[in-house]
Amino acid sequence: MTEKVLHYIWKNRLYSRLLFYESVSRKSSVEGDVLQVGKYNIHAGPDFCEAKLCVGKLILAGNVEIHRKASEWITHKHHEDPAYDNVILHVVLEADQDIPHRITGKPILTAEMICSSQTLQEVEKELEKGNDLSSLDSDFVPNTQNSSVAFSFSEANLAVGDTIQHTKDLQPPYSKPHIAPKEPTISFQERAPQLFLERLHEKAEGLKTIYEENRGDLSETLYHFLLRHLGAQVNNDAFAQVARSLPLRIVRKHTDNTEALEALYLGQAALLAPKAVDTYMEALQERYTFLATKYQLTPLKEGCVRMLRLRPPAFPHRRLAILSALRQHYPLLESLLLECNDSKELQEKLATPPSTYWQHHYSFSTPSKNVLKGLSFESINVLIINVVLPYRYFVQRHKNEEKKNLSPILELASQLPSENNRFTRAAKLEGIVTQNALHSQALLQLYKNL
Repeated sequence: MTEKVLHYIWKNRLYSRLLFYESVSRKSSVEGDVLQVGKYNIHAGPDFCEAKLCVGKLILAGNVEIHRKASEWITHKHHEDPAYDNVILHVVLEADQDIPHRITGKPILTAEMICSSQTLQEVEKELEKGNDLSSLDSDFVPNTQNSSVAFSFSEANLAVGDTIQHTKDLQPPYSKPHIAPKEPTISFQERAPQLFLERLHEKAEGLKTIYEENRGDLSETLYHFLLRHLGAQVNNDAFAQVARSLPLRIVRKHTDNTEALEALYLGQAALLAPKAVDTYMEALQERYTFLATKYQLTPLKEGCVRMLRLRPPAFPHRRLAILSALRQHYPLLESLLLECNDSKELQEKLATPPSTYWQHHYSFSTPSKNVLKGLSFESINVLIINVVLPYRYFVQRHKNEEKKNLSPILELASQLPSENNRFTRAAKLEGIVTQNALHSQALLQLYKNL
């Protein structure tokens, strides 16, 4: 049995129950509940990121690693890898030993996953058939061509009154949704704004923790939120650590100098290797050494920022260089993201190219034959959808202005092009066309509700 089987069971909560242990050897159990299973990670590092648990009276947020036996943590040498320092839960079928945290030495919280043999066998059979059950990202949908489950947008009829009934004897992915339609009352286009706002509300909820960590500083909150997003999923946690280690007040002191900003960001991310590969890297090293001493900065541990399986446009060096250029061109970047209501103007400003060096390099050791620009048009729109709009909604809720000031948010979303993903493509096959980002986000929320 492969770990993919366990990944799928965890993602879809197909286990019978979970037994949480603070210490396996002492059988020290604790009450626990999974609030969010997290996002599936196809890159190096923990299996699921951004999970959320309730353990005792504490809410924990971080990564989840899954094995058949707890001892496989040692076999796979995770105890030597800093990428696993943020694991909050070790999920196993057999809790055969305690796993000490690499830094603290305390046992990592373990959950023994109780599954029926029937569930394990059925999931394994689906994998053996070649069904694409490995696509377990944050908005996972079974493959509608190969899987036994086929979600149909036309069946759902996209009406408020529709209900879904599942076969009682089976659990996903083996049950096929059956839609019991009622008389349609509201069309998708009419319902889309409300669905979009529901999705925004849920995204804005995730900003609460960042806001509280930054003692109610809205600018610092957006700074952390933006940096995390630029991590391109695989480096979200690492970039969030960069934000925590490099306060916005320090960054703002150097917005007149792109080289200083690059030195700060790349240095804190531990991307300035001890041995310089060229004169520019050497200059950044010298600048960072001076600034780190001046501000008493502590960089991340080497290896926290990952490169494995990343496409060159998502290389962390370029992402941080682009952010440095944005900071230099727009010192009050947070104000720009909060106040600009024209999508074209916002897109043009976010397309700011990096410094000359990074227009010809993906990383210090990876030059480019072609001139490289800033963020792509698609990346900019994703940033506006996932950072700018949720942040604006959060600010308006914070100021108790959400009821009277939602129109600019809705208008900006309607100015952005529709996303192109499996949801929108499946809907298009059913004759439902999403005209803009407001519609495509509403479609995602509709599926989630169903």
